[in-house]
Amino acid sequence: MTEEEKLKEEIKKFIVETLNLKINPVNIADITPLFGDNNGLGLDSLDMLELYVSVEERYGIVVEEDIDPNTFKTINDVAKYIQENVSEKKLKELRSR
Repeated sequence: MTEEEKLKEEIKKFIVETLNLKINPVNIADITPLFGDNNGLGLDSLDMLELYVSVEERYGIVVEEDIDPNTFKTINDVAKYIQENVSEKKLKELRSR
């Protein structure tokens, strides 16, 4: 499993736990829409805010207030954002906890 795949699996578990979703993380595809009701997880704006705050706390980054909502549209998008804003060393440290 690549580092990117590990990160995506971690994000899926993190989202399910953080938002108390009644879904198995392995059933979330990397391209599943996180928000809205179109065959996705159906998260709403409050879930989005909670997700932003949780990502900030977990990964030690700041999610800008004026962030494009499409930045966190899918698991792939969340992973890309985290990879672009967190060093590989920090990601490995977080996984070893």
